[in-house]
Amino acid sequence: NQLEMSRPVSQDTYNSLVRENIDEFDMPPDEAIEDAVKQLEAQKASIGLIVRDLPLYPEGRHPLVLAVNAVVLSADSVATQTKDQLLSQIGELSHQLAAGLPHRVLAAQLRVAPALLSLASEPSDSSVACAALRCLRRLLKQQSDALNSDQLIGLLARAKLLAGVADTTADGEVVVAENAVAETGDACVEAEEEEAADEGTPESAAELTALLGVLGSSCVLNEANRQLLVLNGLVPMLARLMRTQPGREALICQACRLFRLLTLDDDVRAVVGQAHERARQVMSETPALALLLRLCRRYNRPESARTVARVFDTLACLAVRDEFCQRALELGACDFIVGAIYAHSQEPQLAASGMGLLRNLARNDHVKRAAAEHLPVLLDVATKFAKQAPVAHQFLGLAANLCLRQPATARRFAAELPGPALLSLLAALHRPDSALMRQLCLCVRNVAARDDSADSGGLVRPALLTHGMESLMNGLLAVCKDEAKAALLAMGCDVKFEPMLWTGKNGQLPRGE
Repeated sequence: NQLEMSRPVSQDTYNSLVRENIDEFDMPPDEAIEDAVKQLEAQKASIGLIVRDLPLYPEGRHPLVLAVNAVVLSADSVATQTKDQLLSQIGELSHQLAAGLPHRVLAAQLRVAPALLSLASEPSDSSVACAALRCLRRLLKQQSDALNSDQLIGLLARAKLLAGVADTTADGEVVVAENAVAETGDACVEAEEEEAADEGTPESAAELTALLGVLGSSCVLNEANRQLLVLNGLVPMLARLMRTQPGREALICQACRLFRLLTLDDDVRAVVGQAHERARQVMSETPALALLLRLCRRYNRPESARTVARVFDTLACLAVRDEFCQRALELGACDFIVGAIYAHSQEPQLAASGMGLLRNLARNDHVKRAAAEHLPVLLDVATKFAKQAPVAHQFLGLAANLCLRQPATARRFAAELPGPALLSLLAALHRPDSALMRQLCLCVRNVAARDDSADSGGLVRPALLTHGMESLMNGLLAVCKDEAKAALLAMGCDVKFEPMLWTGKNGQLPRGE
């Protein structure tokens, strides 16, 4: 089978087809659009980025085009516009951009981004700047290439000025500000709480939050933008924000989102990504680990559970090396994470995020043993949220990591605690979820793998078999064949292997000269 590629069609071509159907064939508008779409689809053309109702309006009278033109004109004559007029025009444009990706693509083609950047730099009123930045963020959704490198660097420079990290000279050279504190070591964490005086005004914090949102959206599916921002000092700025403005919850959430986006490797255009290197840079060159853990403790209250969950997600993305996991354990991360999960027993999102973080940290053997002491609490929380697929998935991954190469933990999980009963419950509740069933098989495999050791005492496999794990794994062979067979082998069950022998058909085996 040959892969057939769709041919992109321009908006002008589509417009001419619809207008021809209306003018030449007297079709009603809906029928004209339907016929044009069918013609293009029959030619295997890609029409996913076409604004379908654009040709139904007179030239330049579509609501999106009107909104774009209004914002562009206002940016050119901002002095003659009132604050309410500017906010109304930006709000209308944002509403039009929310209609879908085709509308955002057309707005970018109409060069609305420079106008929004001009309004965002307006010093007279921060509310207009924030509205323009939020609109710009919406424009970047699913099209992070809408801003060029110079525009991105300008936004980053503005964010640095608001954060008090750096100034920009007339030549565009970035100079570290005199009041910037070196972001190395743990001195900033052990320092007195002097940062409250450095938080700035609520208006500047709101604008900085909006700026970070735009910078984050520019990093989605765009490796070049991520590398550009890191090269120009994004990481130290984010670390400083976490130290100097811990009380700005919305700002902290945006900074955490940016850290997570830097660890993505989602751009198919990039031959080699640098996600791991960026995560290493964040953890090695800044005190991000200690700062994030301090933020978790600061926001460890019921009304901020979602913020703690986001910080947990950020730490999970950044803990990419064994030494980082060990350092987190030394800072008391393990005990705090389990305590937060237990304290926020009504928040499944925090439970899933906390277990996900423990799962990543448990790649270190010392963390494995420390987290295993909290198995009863983790089992209770997982049982309470058994119907929540994210919690179930993260718990199974965590249990698999805790029991990997740890026979004593596996014995405690299977023979002393109700681990097998919970596994059976999760299998019954989430049977249609193939990814979760695959994780369940891996968990059973890791629990049973070293039952022959002295630490296990041969108690694990009987406990698993008593709870029907053999029949469960056999039932999952059609869903996740390799993982289910691995679990069956680990439990000492009979497994039927089908040899894949070459029969001599479809050509000959290659022979060396």
